[in-house]
This record gives sequence, structure tokens and C-alpha cells, in this order.
Amino acid sequence: MDPGLKSAIVTDSLFYIPSLGCGVRFAFHIRSLSKEVSTLLNKFDIQIREGQKHAVIETAGYLNDALGEKLSEKARELIQNGHTQLVINLEKTTLINSIGISILIEIIEALEEREGTLNFCGLSATQERTFRMMALAKYAGIFPDEASAIENL
Repeated sequence: MDPGLKSAIVTDSLFYIPSLGCGVRFAFHIRSLSKEVSTLLNKFDIQIREGQKHAVIETAGYLNDALGEKLSEKARELIQNGHTQLVINLEKTTLINSIGISILIEIIEALEEREGTLNFCGLSATQERTFRMMALAKYAGIFPDEASAIENL
């Protein structure tokens, strides 16, 4: 697999590979991606670890509509069950599209309604820049690792 895909962001129209410093049109080139990358785009997983006052949601795979809906569902369940201090660990989430970003914003809004807190951790440099550009960092903390994200809830 191309090492540049470790920190790629997918937008609706552009697939940007930071290590190469270039992008390609997503809609056009998605079919020409290698079998390994195509498999990566279709695999996802969510793990939940609940503490006494917080919960950690760890995602793996491509944060698009499929993983995003599952993430939203799990976050809503946690919030409804009283976990208003959440950490979303994106260390194993290499690709995030605009739908994934919009779902993260929905989670932030749901937590704000309950006076909760959301911290992100495990972001690649590109993901962190994107989150800061989109002002997500104004409403949620960004930390390098899970321990510091939990500590700062």
C-alpha cells in the first residue's frame, strides 16, 4: 500500500495524498484504486471502552457514511446512557470524507446540548490541520494520544 495513504483525507471531489503533495479526482479514480485500497475503504470497525465518567470510541477504517452512521449511533447511545465525556480515537481511521466530518459535528452538537465534552486523539497531521481549518478544534479538544485526551475531559 502507498505509504501516503496513512494520512489521506477524502473530500467529495478530491482524494488528497499528503506524502505526494497532490490529489486526484475522487469520483473518477476510485475505481482504479488497488484492490488493497478498495478493501480498506469498505472495512470499518468501532470499539467502545466505558469508564466511570467517560467513554472512548475507537474507529478504524474509512470514516464515510457507513462508518459515520455506526459512529453516530454508538455516540447517541453513550450520551443517552449518561456518558457526556467522550473521546473519539481516530488513530486507525486513515480516511475521512465530508459526510464523516458532518457526523462528527452532529456528535459535538449532541454533547453541547448535554453540557458534555468531546476530545479527539490519534489524528494524522493532515486530519488535525483539516479539523483546525474547519473550526472543530474550537468545540472539541485535539490531543496526540488517548491518555491525554481522557485526562483533559
